[in-house]
Amino acid sequence: MTLQQLNYLVALDTHRQFVKAAESCFVTQPTLTMQIQKLEEEVGGQLFQRDITPIAPTTLGTIMIERARIIIQEVEGLKVLVNEEVEKIEGTFRVGIIPTIAPYLIPLFLPEVAQKNKKLHLKVREMRTEEIISSLKNGDLDLGILATPLQEKLIKEWPMYFEPFQVYLAPGHPKFKKDTWTSSELNPQEMLILDEGHCFREQSLAICGRQIKRKDLNFEYQSGSLEALMRLVEQGLGYTMVPALAVMNRAEAINARKFKSPEPVREISIVTHQSFHRLALIEWLRTEIQAVVPKEFVHPKKYKRISWK
Repeated sequence: MTLQQLNYLVALDTHRQFVKAAESCFVTQPTLTMQIQKLEEEVGGQLFQRDITPIAPTTLGTIMIERARIIIQEVEGLKVLVNEEVEKIEGTFRVGIIPTIAPYLIPLFLPEVAQKNKKLHLKVREMRTEEIISSLKNGDLDLGILATPLQEKLIKEWPMYFEPFQVYLAPGHPKFKKDTWTSSELNPQEMLILDEGHCFREQSLAICGRQIKRKDLNFEYQSGSLEALMRLVEQGLGYTMVPALAVMNRAEAINARKFKSPEPVREISIVTHQSFHRLALIEWLRTEIQAVVPKEFVHPKKYKRISWK
């Protein structure tokens, strides 16, 4: 017994004629007739008297029709509740965000979001990309904010903006006065990068097009912090790459240099498991975040997207 069959049953009771009932259900008359017959076989008795005009429900049919109408009403009510739930922008949600985005984006949008919507509670946690993907799949997270594309079948992506990469170097560096750079001008012997497991590291390597091994240092420092690498650079240890938001509206911006067009960028997206249905929430958050980043990030004229996979 299916909901479709119950809809056919109710339509036939309403119109008391197979052709009109079929038309109201947007199916052919043979299709409706066949489904009614299957329903009768399943319940073990006739539901309509067909030897009179117009047809009329049998005693069993009357009982079935009454229950069918109640069930259909309950299903419609459930649909309304689900649709209302989809449209809600409230509740508690767990959000994972990668460390190379969190310190720079969170202060821009989270206070604003908290002020605008008192019914929304975001539990934000810094996590690496693979941890976010795993947590989305096993249900420990609702949303992720990270660099895409991920190429994960079970994960949906809503791109928000394209953040440029920039070269970060100290005033004492020989190339400090160079306004714009190309990837071919990057010297791997001078680069400081994040340790393994960070997608920003992989994207930095992709821009360089080669492995980075510092031979001039008598120490090794593995770091998951862009801020730590920036402080080392300021002490004269070469240069590093930073996302544009890391230096936007900060004193450190004087040490940052853009790449020549087309700029290498990373795509930043909201990601969820494909079963996540709060689409209004996603779109609202997406709009709020796009409002706090530079407009040229949201609609760049010319860029080169750097993947990390």
